[in-house]
Amino acid sequence: MKTTRRILPLILLLAISQLPLAPHAFAIDQVTTTSGELIEGTILSNVPHQHVDIELVNGTKRRIPADQVSNVERDVPSNNDRKMVGADSLGYFGLLAGFSVNTTTSQAISFTAGARAGFNFAQLDFAKLAFGLEYTYNKDTSSYYNPASFTSGSMTSNEILLQLLFRKVGNSGFYFGGEAGLAIDSENITNTVFGSVTTSGTGFEFGGLIGFDFFLSQGFSVGVEAKEDYQLSTSSGYIHPALAMTRVLVSGTFHF
Repeated sequence: MKTTRRILPLILLLAISQLPLAPHAFAIDQVTTTSGELIEGTILSNVPHQHVDIELVNGTKRRIPADQVSNVERDVPSNNDRKMVGADSLGYFGLLAGFSVNTTTSQAISFTAGARAGFNFAQLDFAKLAFGLEYTYNKDTSSYYNPASFTSGSMTSNEILLQLLFRKVGNSGFYFGGEAGLAIDSENITNTVFGSVTTSGTGFEFGGLIGFDFFLSQGFSVGVEAKEDYQLSTSSGYIHPALAMTRVLVSGTFHF
């Protein structure tokens, strides 16, 4: 089970890195009929006084007689994208709260809180591509005990992560992506022989996330997010050299 949890985020990140940018990621062709219907896709041919052939976004082809064509536009912003919930937003800011589970060592549950901010810098055919920054603070809600070393203690962690997200996939609030950054850990240890000691360390952290925003209005959403992150610590001592963290967070996000 642990091996599966470690492999899944790597597969997700690899899949994201292989996604190509569509050649018409930022624009689309539009035909407006005399009845007011707006048809979007890729214009295959436009024969004056005869017809316009257009391939729709779902792959089907349609021929419109010239006497039913009111206007033809090429390479314009998609009207469907403009109508997408929250699609007009350039950036976002939100607060997060939930819990983390250390799946490598103690199975300890940590309270997690934080904030995130970012901006949308590209409109792909299927989603907005966003770049963000997230900060989270994790505090153990219960101490752990390691019978092998006769130690008990708790850990706190501050994490700053850069995120590359595919947000608002399709016409929904669904999003997914990868993240990488820095984790700063502190651990309070009580040993039956050496007494109490506090140790700290920093390390590289990476992982993947998947979530959904429920839009209560055009500018505000609530949501839920699941994450799997891995920490590789550069410190020695009680701080574990490698940690796997599973997180479930709820969020409130402003889109502007």
